[in-house]
Amino acid sequence: MTLTSRPTAAFAMNPFKYAAAVAMAAVVLFGCATTSTRPDRHSPTATAPAQSADTAQGQRRLGGLAEQGDADAQFNLGQMYATGDGVTRDDEEAVRWFRLAAEQGHADAQVVLGGMYGTGRGV
Repeated sequence: MTLTSRPTAAFAMNPFKYAAAVAMAAVVLFGCATTSTRPDRHSPTATAPAQSADTAQGQRRLGGLAEQGDADAQFNLGQMYATGDGVTRDDEEAVRWFRLAAEQGHADAQVVLGGMYGTGRGV
C-alpha cells in the first residue's frame, strides 16, 4: 500500500466550507453561547445590563461604551442582539457589534462571528 499526497474525495473540501466547519466546531467545543451576565468576564463597565435593574438604562450605557470603542461592550451588545436579551433580536445588528469587537482582537467575538458566518445568520 502506498501513501499519496493527494487527498481522497472524502477529505477534499472547499476552503470556505472548511473554514465554516472549523468555526462551527469551535462554537460547539468552546460553548460560545456566553452571556453578558458572567461577572468574571470583561471589564466591569461593559456588563452594565447584568448589573442594572433597568435593562433599558443598562442597554443605553452599554451602547455608549460600545460606540466609544470598548470591545467588551461591543461583544456584550452583540450578545444582547443575538439572543434578544433586553432588546429586539436582530442578527444583522449582532453581527455588526461582533465584527467591531473582533476587529479589535476580541477572541470571543471572533469565534461567535465565525459561527454566525458559518450558519449564514445575520450576514
